[in-house]
Formats: sequence, C-alpha cells, structure tokens
Amino acid sequence: MRAFVQRRELLLGLAALPAASRIAVAETYPSRPVRILVATSAGGGTDLVARFIAQWLTERLGQSFFVENRPGGGNNIGTEMAARSPADGYTLFMANTVNTINNSLYQKLNYNFIADFAPVANVMGTPLLVLVPPSLAAKNAAQLIALAKANPGKLNLASGGVGSTGHMSAELFQMMAGIKFTHVPYRGEAPALTDLPDVPPLSKTVPGYRADAWSGLCAPKGTPAEIVTLLNKEANLAMADPKIKERIASLGGVALPGSPEDYGRTIAADTEKWAKVVQFSGAHVN
Repeated sequence: MRAFVQRRELLLGLAALPAASRIAVAETYPSRPVRILVATSAGGGTDLVARFIAQWLTERLGQSFFVENRPGGGNNIGTEMAARSPADGYTLFMANTVNTINNSLYQKLNYNFIADFAPVANVMGTPLLVLVPPSLAAKNAAQLIALAKANPGKLNLASGGVGSTGHMSAELFQMMAGIKFTHVPYRGEAPALTDLPDVPPLSKTVPGYRADAWSGLCAPKGTPAEIVTLLNKEANLAMADPKIKERIASLGGVALPGSPEDYGRTIAADTEKWAKVVQFSGAHVN
C-alpha cells in the first residue's frame, strides 16, 4: 500500500509540473528582445502597424520588441521564416490578407499559413477603393459596371501585382458583377491614404460584395497559450489607446479588437473566400 501511495504521489507531482512550467513562462515572458517579422518592405501599412504594436509592447512589457522586414516572393520569404522560427514567443509575425490569398494562389509553398501559425490578434482593417481616371465616362460603380459590360476586356485594371489584395478584390468585383477587365499588374502599390467619406461602398451596387485588407499579429504554432493570451490582451489595450487609434486612422484603417479565436475565424473565412476568387481569376504562381 505504501508503494502504491508513493507512486500515486509521484504521478500527481509529474502531472503538476507542466502547469507550473506554463505559469513560470507567463510570469517571466519576455526575458529578452522579441522580433516581429514583417514580410513586406518598410513603410507600408503592415510594416507601420507592426511598428505601432512593437512600440506599445516595448513600453508595456519592459523588453525590446523590434520589427525585422523580410520582403520578397509575394510575402512568402518572410512568412516562411516566421513559420520555421521557434515557438517560444520571441519571434512573432505581422500577417496580412495576402497570406490567405497565397494559400491557393501558389501551387507549392513550403509552409501552411493556417497550420503553421497561431492567431494572436487582428489589429487593423482597411477598406479598399476603386479609383478611375477623371477622363473615364464612369462616375460611380453602377456606371463603371455598365461601361465594362458594354466593353468587355477593353478596360484596363491596374494592381500592385498578381495575387495582391487589390488584384483579388478586383477579381471578386468582376466575379460578382459579371464583368471583365484586362489586368495590368505593377510591381507595387503606392500608398493612397485619402479621406473619402462620401464614396458609397461597392456593396450598395453589388449586393454582398465585401473586400478589405487586414494586418494582424501571429506566432508560430505551438507558442505557449499563456504568451498568446498576454500578447492578445496587450494588443487589444493598444487598439483602445487614443494615440494608436489615431495612427491607425491615419493609414485609412480601423482597429479590430477581438480574441485569438475571432482572428482565427477571419483567417479561415478569408482563406476560403479568396480560394474561390483565385479559381475564378485563373491566376496562379508556380
């Protein structure tokens, strides 16, 4: 009986160790600098959001959070680097909508965005605009649709590149409106931060249409839940701060507070939505 009791106590002690270890991790994190990988160039919306959050976390958690830009390969270079990083909370990743597009756009990736990352917190959502030159005989979405139907394939559509959020959003517009543009991809999108409160959303003309861009914080899958919870809490506090909200608004965006589960649902829904648009467009990258 004594041996049984001793073994039982030993088992209980072993069972308590993981919980104690997790508590210790949460209490000591972060104990050294933390990098936030960004798969785009410096100066873009995702990069700036990462810097806002990095500054907030540095001030709040007493360790340096710094941004490291790893652009290239349509976001895939930095994304793969983040996916292959240790799941210890010391490498984070500022993802964006392109990551959900790439899942179906690229025929072969060395990572799986949903499987290899843990959502932490969505941060900023940005509505997308359809802009036309003043010389075009279309002053609203209904007139643009009518003009495109009368001239199938004769109107050019410029975007920041194949698979970019702008490109896929325009493909969604064509799919839902039953029109056809000729896509002209460029090598990037110049920032267009303009206050246009009187421009009606496309959903007023194309019911059910919705396309926006977001930037949110992720961590490699397997990052301790206590760290994810802490970072989510701090990100939500940052989004409630008037100065951060003003900075986000200056980029034409809105704060997107919520739980990691909320963000995960956004990622899953967008991955499914953009897969349909990619199939419709016929776009793909080997």
